[in-house]
Amino acid sequence: MAEKKVSSAKKFDADKFYKIISKRTEKALTGINGEEIAMAASAEGQEWKFEEISDGWVKIVSKDSGKVLDIILGGTENGAQVHQWEYTGADNQLWRVESAGRCVYKIVSKASGKCLDVVGMTDEDGARVQIWEDVAGENQTWKIQAVKAKSSAAKAPAEKKTAAKKPAAKKKAPAKKS
Repeated sequence: MAEKKVSSAKKFDADKFYKIISKRTEKALTGINGEEIAMAASAEGQEWKFEEISDGWVKIVSKDSGKVLDIILGGTENGAQVHQWEYTGADNQLWRVESAGRCVYKIVSKASGKCLDVVGMTDEDGARVQIWEDVAGENQTWKIQAVKAKSSAAKAPAEKKTAAKKPAAKKKAPAKKS
């Protein structure tokens, strides 16, 4: 397939992780058990790193598993499922993040030129992800949000400083008058 030339690939900070959120459902792309990919409102496995390989093509790496977004069996047809797999450098593991409007993106496969797509346009948690020809659907449009770094140690509440107590001065008994 002839490679589509695109000049508007999004650039990413190599030191940051991101959430990939469906514009349509506000649910995030979620890696499950180091293998599956599904949509979920809130779950572990929603942090991804975009590592540039060449000319705007990136591998999308799960923080939890270290595996990449991969089209099963190198599929290029509509409906080919997406999962996590060890990085091999094949085109079915490379993606271009293209602008699709204000702060939203399409994620396009190098192997097929097809878009990352939520199966059946469902709103349900657990919805699967596939590739599909670009139909400009909201189930093919993504927000990509940097994950705020968590501090390495939670701040302990500040201790209240109290003045050291001095021992009470001995009171002298009043002198007796004779």
